Amino acid sequence: MKSIYKIRLSIAIIIFILSILGLLGLFYPIKIFDIQFMPLFQRVISDFSILAISLLLGLILLTLLFGRLYCSLLCPFGIMQEIICLIFKRKNKPQKSYPIKYFIFVVTFGALIGGSALLIRYIEPYSYFGSLITLNKVGIIASILVIILTLYKARFFCINICPIGAILGLISKISLCKISIDKSLCINCSKCVSICPSRCVDFKEGKINNETCIKCLKCIESCPKNAINYSIEKDLLKNFASKTISNIKLKNITPLKI
Repeated sequence: MKSIYKIRLSIAIIIFILSILGLLGLFYPIKIFDIQFMPLFQRVISDFSILAISLLLGLILLTLLFGRLYCSLLCPFGIMQEIICLIFKRKNKPQKSYPIKYFIFVVTFGALIGGSALLIRYIEPYSYFGSLITLNKVGIIASILVIILTLYKARFFCINICPIGAILGLISKISLCKISIDKSLCINCSKCVSICPSRCVDFKEGKINNETCIKCLKCIESCPKNAINYSIEKDLLKNFASKTISNIKLKNITPLKI
């Protein structure tokens, strides 16, 4: 199970490299922007193509199944922040989740639906990344600011500013697979807390905030007792099992003959 972090990181780095090469026009085996949330959303609004709708629904389904895996696996701007954290090995400082991200999300998507893509240029992560790679002034300045922020508070941008992160976080609250802590195995070493870039782990309560959790899977690798799992939520399984058993019992009841 611990190797799942290394597998996820390897895939993320490959996608990161493909994104750079694609934006530079050097290597373009796939349309990398076809798996980016905002470009897909723009395409759905502008031309309402079946392909764009299908891919966008695919990203939503991915989030419903596995949580915010998009943020740590497919978003090149998010992966860039993770690479910076790995290079500089900064300790993750405590941070809160602020509700202003929902306001940013509503304003950004509202403006886009209304016909203006101006806000996207100044707030959307893939736009930032594309502008940075093509050496656009806006992208360079924004990226420098986010890099400074990343060195201070890791994935603060992803948790509290990114409009894509806000909507995917809300979907993640009802995702099928979640990261959870088995309190019977936990020794309260707090290694998972110190390594978590979004500071969403509460080991004392044995809970993880799956809305802000970006599914980097570092906590799983850090746990010395394998107390952290990434699987289908136990409560969902229990509810499903109890409903199934109840339905079976009801079906097996034979009506009384009068």
